[in-house]
Amino acid sequence: MKQIKNSLKYFFSLLLCVFVRLMPRPPNIEPVMFTAMPLSKEFGKYAGFIYASFAIILLDSIEGRVGYWTLYTLLAYGLVGYAAAIWFSKQKITDGKNYAVFAFFATIFYDITTASLFGLQFGQSFEATMLGQIPFTLYHLIGNMTFAYFLSPVVHKWIITNQKLELNLTPA
Repeated sequence: MKQIKNSLKYFFSLLLCVFVRLMPRPPNIEPVMFTAMPLSKEFGKYAGFIYASFAIILLDSIEGRVGYWTLYTLLAYGLVGYAAAIWFSKQKITDGKNYAVFAFFATIFYDITTASLFGLQFGQSFEATMLGQIPFTLYHLIGNMTFAYFLSPVVHKWIITNQKLELNLTPA
């Protein structure tokens, strides 16, 4: 029932995620993490896993680039959503600092995991993959930490904890 009651919150989070992803932006500046963290904090690890995984499937489908990478990026981001719920269950959020700290570690995990699998998929050596990953990860860290610091608290306040976006399930 809680998922249905909050379905508009999931929808608006995904809508924001798609909007930011489709905007002209520098490479590797991604919206999944900054929307998944507040959702995971509020609704738990399974909701975080499903949301982040579904966001990747949706974004790759909209952009017409579904492939093997979709599978391992959805699993990696799903684990980020799962871990976010655990991390934020122990954190009081007063500003974006805790979101940015989590985004730093989650981005490193995500980039090492996906780069390794991407390199294997295309037959690259581990060394070449990791060396080529450095600029990608730097952009990714800048984007995720900036979005986490400034936008995750906004998503939490205006979407995730907004009671006006809850569906009334009581019979009339």
